[in-house]
Amino acid sequence: MKIVVGGASGFVGTEVLRQSLARPEITSVVALSRRPITVPEGSDASKFKNLVLKDFGNYSEEDKKELAGASGCIWTIGLVPNKLLGHSKADARRICLDYTVSGIKAIHEAGPAKPFRFVYVSGAPISRDPNKWQPFMGDYFRLRGEVERAVIKYAADSNGEVEATVVKPSYIGPTHASVIKSIMNVFGTLHLAKTVGVDEIAATMLSQIIDGIEKDPLENEDLVRIGRKTLGEWKK
Repeated sequence: MKIVVGGASGFVGTEVLRQSLARPEITSVVALSRRPITVPEGSDASKFKNLVLKDFGNYSEEDKKELAGASGCIWTIGLVPNKLLGHSKADARRICLDYTVSGIKAIHEAGPAKPFRFVYVSGAPISRDPNKWQPFMGDYFRLRGEVERAVIKYAADSNGEVEATVVKPSYIGPTHASVIKSIMNVFGTLHLAKTVGVDEIAATMLSQIIDGIEKDPLENEDLVRIGRKTLGEWKK
């Protein structure tokens, strides 16, 4: 099984890369990045291919050859709220929407396995309803909702060739066993304080590609539930 990781150098992408290289079901991992990245320490480098792209909105025919035959893609590329500063609305739209649509389209055009499964990382507060009132950062939240709709629509229009789900974490913290996560869960009654370990969300997303998509969307509680179950099974 071959998978593509979009944004493999980030916090979540790095953990996805580490776990995917450790899974026997996965024989090839193509990591998309702007700059060369290295294989996580202790990982199987023979499975690893780093496809360095100057522009995530454009894929050459040579790039598509590297993507051909993929069974799934985990897409972590996008702007989180604390990274918005310094980016125009046009920049945000290009990074969040255009890159995502270009990515799923390029892999689909490259000739993936069927069905090809695409997992997009969004966020808990994001609504797909463009008319929903947002108390703050309305343009940003509406944009991310538009991306979710675009991903799901692409899959719906693919005649069954593409399956997709959106994962919607609240707060992504260190591994589930960490002290920080335990402290955060004390405040679990606050929606935004609910947390999922980076190992849990990575395992959940990989399970959706390996075993099939459970549902769309996958909310924070789903990520914790599936992630812990998957990690437990993998340790056996």
